[in-house]
Amino acid sequence: MLNVLIVGASGYSGAELVNYINRHKFAKIKKIFISKDSINIGKSFSDVHPEYTNVINLSFESIENFVAIKENIDVVFLATDHNVSHTLVPFFMEYNCIVIDLSGAYRINNINIYSEYYGFIHHYEKILKKSVYGLAEWNYNKIRKAKLISVPGCYATCIQLALKPLVETDLLSKSYIPIINAISGVSGGGRQPNINNSFCEVSLAPYNIFTHRHTPEITEHLGIPVIFIPHLGSFSRDKSLIRIYKNTFPSIKGILKLPFFDIGFAIKNEYLVIVAAEDNLLKGAAAQAVQFIKLGGVLLESKNAMMGLFKAIHEYQKSNKRSILIIHGGGRLIDNLMNKLSLPVKKKNGLRITPSEHINIITGALAGTANKILLAWALKNKINAVGLCLSDGKSTNIEILDKDLGHVGKVTSGSPVFLLNLFKQNILPIISSIGITNDGKLMNVNADLAATALATTLQAHLILLSDISSILNGKGQRIKEINSMQAKKLISQGIITDGMIIKVNAALNASRILNRSVDIASWQNIEDLTLLFNGINIGTRVLA
Repeated sequence: MLNVLIVGASGYSGAELVNYINRHKFAKIKKIFISKDSINIGKSFSDVHPEYTNVINLSFESIENFVAIKENIDVVFLATDHNVSHTLVPFFMEYNCIVIDLSGAYRINNINIYSEYYGFIHHYEKILKKSVYGLAEWNYNKIRKAKLISVPGCYATCIQLALKPLVETDLLSKSYIPIINAISGVSGGGRQPNINNSFCEVSLAPYNIFTHRHTPEITEHLGIPVIFIPHLGSFSRDKSLIRIYKNTFPSIKGILKLPFFDIGFAIKNEYLVIVAAEDNLLKGAAAQAVQFIKLGGVLLESKNAMMGLFKAIHEYQKSNKRSILIIHGGGRLIDNLMNKLSLPVKKKNGLRITPSEHINIITGALAGTANKILLAWALKNKINAVGLCLSDGKSTNIEILDKDLGHVGKVTSGSPVFLLNLFKQNILPIISSIGITNDGKLMNVNADLAATALATTLQAHLILLSDISSILNGKGQRIKEINSMQAKKLISQGIITDGMIIKVNAALNASRILNRSVDIASWQNIEDLTLLFNGINIGTRVLA
């Protein structure tokens, strides 16, 4: 269960965010904070947002109270003004929280843009460079590893989801600049009343042509210049999964209070008209921010996910004769530990560089903490298990992989005798990705590569489980099966990146060696895991 803090919960986007997180089965809202000067401090959430009476029982507190609970927070959502987020992001990042910012303070890489379009001077260029732009449908791999996620603006979300498929496939003529007429409801201007968002004053009028702050955001992340003409409409909110309508067009009614993005289009000769709609408070803000909990990889630390995994294993063992072995890593655990110790984390080709002064720490985290946590969950679910490392029983052979990587091991198959004896006694081996060379040196081994070696040792069916449900194509859609040629293409296109490259290559290598398919799937759903253990593809099946 993730402990969540929400700052700015009295506004429209903040309120929707509280509502979404409150219903999320893997998240618990610890506090909702607002400015120390707000008139709503001490009031209940439902006093300010009466539609949630008897639904959400939380009260607003001053942001100054954060220090008292800082050790228990995993994720911080900022539904605050750009100036406020600009200052709060560095503050929360010091406490190793994942920060998801709904403002525009960290959306644009060019630091000079902020004084021109946002009205403040940006002082945190180093942090700005670490920010990951949170357009989940197109930036999935970076989002799942990020510590700072900047949620796209409502206009920018709608426009990019409509145009990016055309940009990525070179379907837009280079001689034309897309003209975008966009309409937002008055809630896009925030909750504070003023003449510009009064229903008595608003009809339908363009505003901030060429000067709207979403213009540089759209241009930077879309990768092409656009002519953006925003309009304010006399309705409260506007509207994103992607639902495509051919020869029909989306409406506000169709997306109101839904986290969807609706798109329709019409083509005549060389001209294309795209009509798109989203709810600016949901897909345009709050719901888009919540996606990142699902995509961010932090569910590996969830008690519910762990319980589901070992329940599925226990149920499978009761009704099947096939043995199971678990091989694990613990990248997030190591990252958090290294951060607490102020030790640098460096990688080369997706592999963690492990100098001699770090290997004892990493060994303690993987073969110690991570391994024993998994063992404890196994025992809790009445599974007879034992915690091991790669070199126990000479199950694998370990050598140094690359001197530049330090204590990073190359792993190959070894003897199956020790593990087969454990299987005969109905013991579940839980093996950390720590190995030992013949001359007694500790080595940190990539868990996916270690799993391949152990599967080869045992001639076993290999499943690569993580928080990743499957390999996704360029549109964010699940790829059910993939072969070597298809994988190479996706890697060359930058769709498969970073650690996923190692996972896919490990699966392809194992498939070649074992002469059978390898599954990449998620461990988060107990029903899906039961299907997976019985041979049904729930993620991506990799074929060499």
